[in-house]
Amino acid sequence: MAFIHIQNCLEDPSFLNNRFILTSVAARRSNDLLQVMDRPMVESSYRKMTNVALEEILTGKLKAIQQSPSMTEDSNDQ
Repeated sequence: MAFIHIQNCLEDPSFLNNRFILTSVAARRSNDLLQVMDRPMVESSYRKMTNVALEEILTGKLKAIQQSPSMTEDSNDQ
């Protein structure tokens, strides 16, 4: 499996960048999940498995959720 990824990177330089972007998106998503876990009203996309959510981000089906000012202030305090 790793060989296939290396081969793809060699053949298409943008492949490596896409993997980095997906990793960044996954990291941000996990951070968002931590912030909203204790809030009862959460968009249904947060209950999806990560691979499904990443696929929906790539296809444009998943929309970004705007943070409320209180959530932004909470994250700045930490």
